[in-house]
Amino acid sequence: MITEMVVNLTPPTDKIILTVADLQKAVDNITDGSIIAFDLETTGLNVRKDSITDIAIFNGKYAYNICVNIWNNSKLQQIFSKQDILPLLNKLRNCKLRTHNGSF
Repeated sequence: MITEMVVNLTPPTDKIILTVADLQKAVDNITDGSIIAFDLETTGLNVRKDSITDIAIFNGKYAYNICVNIWNNSKLQQIFSKQDILPLLNKLRNCKLRTHNGSF
Protein backbone atom coordinates (compact mmCIF):
# COMPACT_ATOMS: atom_id res chain seq x y z
CA MET A 1 0.00 0.00 0.00
CA ILE A 2 2.80 2.46 0.85
CA THR A 3 4.48 1.68 -2.48
CA GLU A 4 1.24 2.44 -4.33
CA MET A 5 0.92 5.76 -2.50
CA VAL A 6 4.49 6.74 -3.41
CA VAL A 7 4.22 5.60 -7.03
CA ASN A 8 0.94 7.45 -7.53
CA LEU A 9 2.11 10.58 -5.77
CA THR A 10 2.17 13.64 -7.98
CA PRO A 11 4.69 16.40 -7.34
CA PRO A 12 3.22 18.70 -4.70
CA THR A 13 2.00 22.18 -5.34
CA ASP A 14 3.90 24.17 -2.70
CA LYS A 15 2.45 27.32 -1.24
CA ILE A 16 3.62 29.69 1.47
CA ILE A 17 0.54 31.02 3.27
CA LEU A 18 0.65 34.65 4.42
CA THR A 19 -2.97 35.79 4.00
CA VAL A 20 -6.29 34.74 5.51
CA ALA A 21 -7.68 34.18 2.00
CA ASP A 22 -4.87 31.74 1.15
CA LEU A 23 -5.29 30.05 4.52
CA GLN A 24 -8.98 29.47 3.77
CA LYS A 25 -8.08 27.96 0.37
CA ALA A 26 -5.69 25.58 2.13
CA VAL A 27 -8.42 24.56 4.59
CA ASP A 28 -10.81 24.00 1.68
CA ASN A 29 -8.29 21.61 0.07
CA ILE A 30 -8.30 19.30 3.10
CA THR A 31 -10.75 16.41 2.88
CA ASP A 32 -12.28 14.99 6.05
CA GLY A 33 -10.72 11.65 6.89
CA SER A 34 -7.68 12.20 4.68
CA ILE A 35 -4.10 11.44 5.69
CA ILE A 36 -2.18 14.65 6.39
CA ALA A 37 1.52 15.06 7.06
CA PHE A 38 1.73 17.68 9.82
CA ASP A 39 4.67 19.53 11.32
CA LEU A 40 5.15 22.51 13.63
CA GLU A 41 8.10 24.85 13.85
CA THR A 42 8.49 26.81 17.07
CA THR A 43 10.78 29.36 18.69
CA GLY A 44 11.73 26.81 21.35
CA LEU A 45 10.54 23.90 23.45
CA ASN A 46 8.88 25.73 26.34
CA VAL A 47 5.10 25.54 25.81
CA ARG A 48 4.53 28.44 28.20
CA LYS A 49 6.86 31.02 26.67
CA ASP A 50 7.66 29.92 23.11
CA SER A 51 5.53 30.42 20.01
CA ILE A 52 4.59 28.54 16.87
CA THR A 53 6.25 30.09 13.84
CA ASP A 54 5.05 27.74 11.09
CA ILE A 55 2.53 25.00 10.48
CA ALA A 56 3.40 22.68 7.59
CA ILE A 57 0.80 20.37 6.09
CA PHE A 58 0.80 18.05 3.08
CA ASN A 59 -2.21 16.12 1.82
CA GLY A 60 -0.50 14.15 -0.95
CA LYS A 61 -1.17 16.85 -3.53
CA TYR A 62 -0.73 20.21 -1.87
CA ALA A 63 2.06 21.25 0.50
CA TYR A 64 1.45 24.35 2.59
CA ASN A 65 3.71 26.28 4.92
CA ILE A 66 1.51 28.52 7.06
CA CYS A 67 3.57 31.37 8.51
CA VAL A 68 1.86 31.97 11.85
CA ASN A 69 4.63 34.29 13.09
CA ILE A 70 7.66 35.61 11.24
CA TRP A 71 10.91 37.21 12.36
CA ASN A 72 11.10 40.90 11.50
CA ASN A 73 14.23 42.77 12.64
CA SER A 74 14.87 40.30 15.49
CA LYS A 75 11.26 40.55 16.69
CA LEU A 76 8.49 38.01 16.20
CA GLN A 77 5.63 39.48 14.18
CA GLN A 78 2.20 37.80 14.26
CA ILE A 79 0.73 37.02 10.83
CA PHE A 80 -2.25 34.90 11.94
CA SER A 81 -4.22 35.11 15.17
CA LYS A 82 -5.48 32.07 17.04
CA GLN A 83 -8.93 32.81 15.58
CA ASP A 84 -7.48 32.76 12.07
CA ILE A 85 -5.90 29.33 12.66
CA LEU A 86 -8.95 27.79 14.38
CA PRO A 87 -10.72 26.67 11.14
CA LEU A 88 -7.56 24.81 10.11
CA LEU A 89 -7.26 23.07 13.48
CA ASN A 90 -10.94 22.12 13.43
CA LYS A 91 -10.57 20.66 9.93
CA LEU A 92 -7.46 18.68 10.95
CA ARG A 93 -9.42 17.09 13.83
CA ASN A 94 -11.22 14.99 11.21
CA CYS A 95 -8.02 13.83 9.50
CA LYS A 96 -5.41 11.17 10.13
CA LEU A 97 -2.30 13.14 11.04
CA ARG A 98 1.18 11.79 10.38
CA THR A 99 3.80 13.57 12.45
CA HIS A 100 7.44 13.33 13.38
CA ASN A 101 7.83 13.31 17.16
CA GLY A 102 4.12 14.13 17.38
CA SER A 103 3.73 12.97 20.97
CA PHE A 104 6.07 15.77 22.00
